[in-house]
Amino acid sequence: MSNTVGAILLDTRSIQRYVFGCNDLKTNIGASYLVDAIFEEAMLKVLQEQDFDNLVLDWESRNELLMRKDSSVDCEIAYIGGGNMV
Repeated sequence: MSNTVGAILLDTRSIQRYVFGCNDLKTNIGASYLVDAIFEEAMLKVLQEQDFDNLVLDWESRNELLMRKDSSVDCEIAYIGGGNMV
């Protein structure tokens, strides 16, 4: 079993800079929801539609990557928050 894990970092930094350039609280709250929904809903749906035998999505309940110990894990979410997804 390999001890290396490949990772992809997706971030919305440019989107956040553009959207949060406004001082209107209503706009900021709505924009924050949209940025969060990109990962929490849209990206998770895309991952679930892929042909992974073992997709791990319970990243909030763990402190470490399961795929480092279990080679049967094909894809795992490590973190979602702050406009980022790993």
